[in-house]
Amino acid sequence: MEGDKEEEEEPILLKVEQQARKAFQDVLGLKYSNKNNNKSRDSRSNNKKVDIYAPYSSSSGSYSAKLSTSSSPLFETTPIPTIVLPRQLSYAGTHPAQTAEYEEEYYNAAIGNAPITVTPTISTKHFLLPIVKDAFGLEGGKKKKNSSHRLLYRHQAMAIKSALVDDRHTLVCTGTGSGKSLCFLIPVIQRAITTGQKSLLLFPTKALAQDQFVKLQTIIEAFPELTTTKYGIMAATLDGDTPHSQRSLIASTCNIIFTNPDTLHASILPNWKTIYKELLQDLKYVVIDEAHMYEGVFGAHVAMILARLYRIHCAVVLPYNYTAFNSPSSSSLVFLACSATLAHPEHHFRLLCCIPSTQPVTVLTDDFSPRAAKHFFVWNPTLLDANGKSLGYVSWPKKKKKKKKNKNIDTSKKKKGGIIISERTIKESPIVEPPTKSSAIGKNQFDGPVELSSISKNNRNIRRRHSADETALLLAAAMSQGVRCIAFCKTRCLVEWVYDKCIKVLKQSPDTAKLISKVDSYRGGYSKMKRREIESKLFHNKLLGVVGTSALELGVDIGGVGLTLHCGFPSSHASLMQQAGRAGRGAAASHRPSLAICVCFNSPVDQHLWRHPASLLSRGLSAPLSMPIYPGLVQGHLICAGNEFPLTGRFNVSAIQSVEVKSVGGLLSDEELFGSKEVYLEALENLTSKDSLYKENKIAVFGGKSISVFKTHPSIKNPWTTVSIRSIETVSYDIVDMSHPMQGNRMGGCHHEAAIMDNIPYSRVFYHAFPGAIITHRGQRYKIVSMTRPPAFGVGYRSTVTLGAYAKPSTHRYYTRPLSNLKITVVKQMERVDLFDNRATTNEPNPTPPDPFTVFADELDPSSGSFAGCGVITVKRNVHGYKKMSLVTGDELSRSELSLPDMEYDTGAFWIDCDASGIGRLMTPLGFGYGVHALSHALCNVAPLFVPCVLNDIQCDHSFINPTRVVIFDSRAGGSGITAQLWKCVFIPGGLLEAAIDLLDSCPSCSEDVGYTGGCPACIQAGECIKFNDFLCKSSALIIAKHMLQRIQKTEIYKRNETNQLNESSVDDASVSTMPTTKKVTEYVASPRRDKRKRAMRSAMDNNSARQRQLVIGRPSWPMDISDGTPRHQQEG
Repeated sequence: MEGDKEEEEEPILLKVEQQARKAFQDVLGLKYSNKNNNKSRDSRSNNKKVDIYAPYSSSSGSYSAKLSTSSSPLFETTPIPTIVLPRQLSYAGTHPAQTAEYEEEYYNAAIGNAPITVTPTISTKHFLLPIVKDAFGLEGGKKKKNSSHRLLYRHQAMAIKSALVDDRHTLVCTGTGSGKSLCFLIPVIQRAITTGQKSLLLFPTKALAQDQFVKLQTIIEAFPELTTTKYGIMAATLDGDTPHSQRSLIASTCNIIFTNPDTLHASILPNWKTIYKELLQDLKYVVIDEAHMYEGVFGAHVAMILARLYRIHCAVVLPYNYTAFNSPSSSSLVFLACSATLAHPEHHFRLLCCIPSTQPVTVLTDDFSPRAAKHFFVWNPTLLDANGKSLGYVSWPKKKKKKKKNKNIDTSKKKKGGIIISERTIKESPIVEPPTKSSAIGKNQFDGPVELSSISKNNRNIRRRHSADETALLLAAAMSQGVRCIAFCKTRCLVEWVYDKCIKVLKQSPDTAKLISKVDSYRGGYSKMKRREIESKLFHNKLLGVVGTSALELGVDIGGVGLTLHCGFPSSHASLMQQAGRAGRGAAASHRPSLAICVCFNSPVDQHLWRHPASLLSRGLSAPLSMPIYPGLVQGHLICAGNEFPLTGRFNVSAIQSVEVKSVGGLLSDEELFGSKEVYLEALENLTSKDSLYKENKIAVFGGKSISVFKTHPSIKNPWTTVSIRSIETVSYDIVDMSHPMQGNRMGGCHHEAAIMDNIPYSRVFYHAFPGAIITHRGQRYKIVSMTRPPAFGVGYRSTVTLGAYAKPSTHRYYTRPLSNLKITVVKQMERVDLFDNRATTNEPNPTPPDPFTVFADELDPSSGSFAGCGVITVKRNVHGYKKMSLVTGDELSRSELSLPDMEYDTGAFWIDCDASGIGRLMTPLGFGYGVHALSHALCNVAPLFVPCVLNDIQCDHSFINPTRVVIFDSRAGGSGITAQLWKCVFIPGGLLEAAIDLLDSCPSCSEDVGYTGGCPACIQAGECIKFNDFLCKSSALIIAKHMLQRIQKTEIYKRNETNQLNESSVDDASVSTMPTTKKVTEYVASPRRDKRKRAMRSAMDNNSARQRQLVIGRPSWPMDISDGTPRHQQEG
């Protein structure tokens, strides 16, 4: 009894958590360990060696197939786990279940009640065609054999009515698996049948487009009368894989086309006069699926592409049917969009699509589909000994203490936004009791009981199992239970790692060996043939387990998935929700709970998530969504638009149509389509000064007024090649299998498509497939023996080069890791602000070092010679060698040098000195470096609060060894103008730096974690960190940021902005005052010459020349230095 009293009191579980843990046990079949279990006591009394990862026999209630230490080799695969270690599984929260609300129920029971967002007046069965009802199995149609009629959910019925009956732009923003596809497929098919009009369905990825195309093809095959002359439904995909010989036929005969923004930008719009005129003339619907993907710089590019589509559609339709545009509340072109994760749906919808303010939109955010509960967990891998065997616990053991009530445990629960979040957090690191002689789980499987002294002496040999290995084990466990599962990984290497490990685990037992054919991997880089093969297996539910990257994160419908595994925390909360949403879809899966398990790495951030699992569902900062539409971004699209149809400025395209056409006031002008009047005029002036656009006078038909239009200069061929909407690189490498029969061990190029294993862009190839590298491809190990050297000069957008890296099968017992460095160099400084005090500093021979408690006192003057600046930088990455690591022990075996070219590009940036010689003396070098790194992350995370951007649009210098400054730069080569706007937010009261300080000082998710300073997803974690969010220190960052703010506040520009804000606030107060006399404040008006100079400086910061040389080998001269205003056609000549 006394021993039982000394046992640590287990926390009281909430009812919701109990249900979640029960669901976890039912899905994976893992048993929870119990110290007081009688069977465990029996095994301890018999002094048997128990393997906690041995197969569990349900009939006998004991563990079997034990491993022997003497007969086990050193390097051996681990059996499938059957037990959960103490505190290995942390409960994060639950999305509660929801019942369905159908259309008919609403009409029968709710007519006459309070109206909803969009009040339907008629049922869909009154206006849908019988053939459409039959094809989708709706009520009122023919009933299929062994199946019942499908009932539409309320949001589906409202979306279909809005698109078909009301002819409105419609956005459906409901949860994953809520049937959003029907919201646009039914209107598209019925419109094609009734009026013969066509539809463009845009998807962000080829896999998603292929998924929806297969769905429609299945419907057409079941009802072949849809393709007859009476109905005339013809569908096809039009993307980069479509042969050019078939594109003209598809455009003329098909009325439902699945495509993507890249094809619309590079193929459809440039060739609309010759191939796609009929398609654009009959176009009615433009469907945008997964609309949340179009944000930031990528979203701004897609918005410009849709603006160009809108212009051409109006120009084609107006000569034949200009009455379609006369009504200000209707449009001949209707946009339909779908998404599951949009914080500001209507705002995003209007920014992305060309919708005039006079036209209403329908936004549906209420989800009436059924769903089962979704439980979120954090799983921590076990600790391993020197031989790679489990020690039986997941945290460092400490000495046992007497039983005390843990006052730091709060068993309360909170519900936010429909999510039940666990607040049972432990302020100190969770402690698992050390193994003892009376504990079967505490036994070392191979060397007897674990002694504390041996752990403390040999803790260097103790390590945590890698997250990829643990993910593979959980995936194998789920497959052995017959559970369909998706494992998400952040990189291609992790995908191959998890897939290879899972295959090895399944091979160990004859019972699971048959499941090897039911697991596969899916990621970018596979050949078209391999992608189609895997996609076919996915869509036909032939796979039980899938390992993939974010390519499976979008709305690819994989039915019956009950579990999603996440190898490490995804890049963002939205990404986690998208990935977790792949589970619980389909009629069968919606009735049983689904699970989402985040498997931790050994990094401080992931371990913090395990200690505080509620942080997993924290959203972080909430910034209004916007798109960075700046003059530099618009210029490329203006060149494309001028080549497609003349630019009309403040007029719409109806101004230069034929004489029969009158002015149409409901259309958007070019100034409204391309950002705003200021953005359009500035971009237009920059392009005309370089002769990229030329002016031409036109006579308008209304009133005979002469207007000026602009066209692209004839010397510019294929202007779309100068605009890369995704930063797709022009040089890539095909990884070729030399052992393939069609390759014949030859290295002079690829001799057959089947020999290509992978395709890697140039910026990443040397990190993965350098000469001598060991790579893994679908469970087989290869060694790179040779590579084609890249071209000696820069490659622009106008040419694409595919090179080769040749690999042979390998049996080496080591793996390789690249050795690389990153160097950032300032090449052009546009602006500079000196950071120093006006007072003279003392020049004592031996000054007394400053007191750490007076870091921010006036006596410390660290700003001698330091400054902040904005301009252009060169980012240079280089892989200079690699090291060989043992597969058995993980130790480094040797190092080798490489001579590879640099990957170099120029972009916009700003930088601020961190005063390493001043405040850096008050902390250790590593503490200062970690603090600068954390401050850089914080500045990036608060940037969306000040300028239109997303986190992927900007990056920071992740160096943490002897840093001297914070550097924030545009992610895209050539710059996007975002950092130029952020630079202005540094020297204003309440600006960028003060927001970063607030974020560092008051994070609600990790501020209570005593002794932890690494941050969390809600504050300083960054999805694009090349250091994997390691080497961060919030406390040091806070000191550096406050000191930096004090220095900035002493600058003249900050004081001037502060004075201007005070003046503006006083004017605002005076304007609302009832006093009759108020002072009139006159605004300063700059001269035209000054305005022109400012625009020229801003144009230089847009880096137009750098935009054309995204990939640079070596260090060529800067194009701006030699241009001297020479017109472009003369430069090219």
